[in-house]
Amino acid sequence: MAGAIELIVEGYVSLRDQAALDELRTQRRKLIADLNACTGIDCTSTIRQIEEDIVVIEAGLAMVSRTPPRRESSEEPANPALPTPPAAGLINGASNE
Repeated sequence: MAGAIELIVEGYVSLRDQAALDELRTQRRKLIADLNACTGIDCTSTIRQIEEDIVVIEAGLAMVSRTPPRRESSEEPANPALPTPPAAGLINGASNE
C-alpha cells in the first residue's frame, strides 16, 4: 500500500503543481530543523521518515520538470514529421510583386 506522501505527490504531479511540491518540501525541511533543535527526546526515527518523504517529493519535482504539459483535448496533436509550409509568396525567394 502506498504511503500518504506518495499519494499526495502523485496527485500534485498529475496536476503539474510544482509550487505545491516545493511548498511541501520546504515544510518538511522546516520540520527537520525544528526536530533537530529539540533536546531531551530522540527524534531520529521521525527525522528519518521526513527525509524519506523529501526523497519522494523530490522525485515528484523531477517528474514535473521533465514531463511536457498536457495538451487540451480540443488541440490537434502536432505532427513533427511534417514540415511547416513556407509563407505564401516566399517560396524559393519569390515575392508577390
